[in-house]
Amino acid sequence: MTDSEATAQRLDPAGTLGAHLLTIVLVVVAYLWAIVFSAFALSRGGDTVPALGALVALAIACALVLCASGKEYGVFTARIHLTMHLLVIVSFILASWSTWSTDDFSRDQWAPLSLGIMMVAVAPYRPARELIAAGTASALVMGVVTFAHADVVGTTAPPLALAAVAVIGVVALCYGAAMYSQRTVEALQRWRRRADVVAEALADEVRVGLARSVQQDRVTILNRDVVPFFGDLLGRETITDADRARARAIATAVRSVMVADADRTWLEVVVQQAGRPGRAPIAVDDPDFLATTMTTAQRTALRAYVVALAADRKVAEGFAIALSRQGRLCVGTLTAPILSADHALRSRYAPIHAVMRVAFDSVSIQTHPPDLIVRFNYEHS
Repeated sequence: MTDSEATAQRLDPAGTLGAHLLTIVLVVVAYLWAIVFSAFALSRGGDTVPALGALVALAIACALVLCASGKEYGVFTARIHLTMHLLVIVSFILASWSTWSTDDFSRDQWAPLSLGIMMVAVAPYRPARELIAAGTASALVMGVVTFAHADVVGTTAPPLALAAVAVIGVVALCYGAAMYSQRTVEALQRWRRRADVVAEALADEVRVGLARSVQQDRVTILNRDVVPFFGDLLGRETITDADRARARAIATAVRSVMVADADRTWLEVVVQQAGRPGRAPIAVDDPDFLATTMTTAQRTALRAYVVALAADRKVAEGFAIALSRQGRLCVGTLTAPILSADHALRSRYAPIHAVMRVAFDSVSIQTHPPDLIVRFNYEHS
């Protein structure tokens, strides 16, 4: 992800969930604004059919924004954003058509301001450059339509002035939304840089601790098996076949322990550390070591999910994670027996689900009582 593609949703998916309520409010305001001014236009002799068509097109755009920005959806993509603009432009053209024969159309043009409000609503989800480009292009289309309309009707006001008045609202809100998006992204990037410095310092400390822990484990194995065996040999003058067999058994055991440790993936280490005493272990089925192909963001998201589920008393013991290869895709399935209602579970894990949906290419969350089934996939090199 380049700086020009960065959004608040991609940098802080869990935090952006809090912006969804504001998105809902702004979208509702945009639609109510359209209804009120459409009613005014119809009262002055506007055409009913295209006016209703304009409201339907705007309603589809509003529903698209609300669904795409919800916690059950993934990333708010550029395609969704551009589709929103196309639908609002269609609604603007239909609204202009409904007042084409009147000379007071400029007072009833609700679409530019509705579009501007909706652009503010989607600012946390799209980058500043895209907001400016799409907003400017939509404003130009609206300006051209308004100019043509004014020229046909033959108003006393200059058509160019009417076109400028019609689009000034969408332009102002468009650039305001872009500024908000840019400033939010810059603040999150500064926070990330500071966090990376602290994380690197902590990582150095953790590496030293891990090295000491591994060394201590090896010393424990030697003290438990090898040292007593050598001590026993030094106390005797001859070496028997039984001693040779025991030496081979000890060597095999030590080698198998070291190989097992070397072959363990980070995911197996996480589930081992996350497991609670007295509960069934978390099963990991990863024969191709696909966990090692995940990016840092994907590892962080999955680790957070595993640790949260393992610590949750509403999740029964014995959940499992399986990773398999399907062409260029790695497909993961997490299955956990749950002891709470579906809506309560989704609400409790909404922040983690938001992070998962941004980190992985595709995430599906389903509940088949009593199991929670989370499927995710990502490309591997």
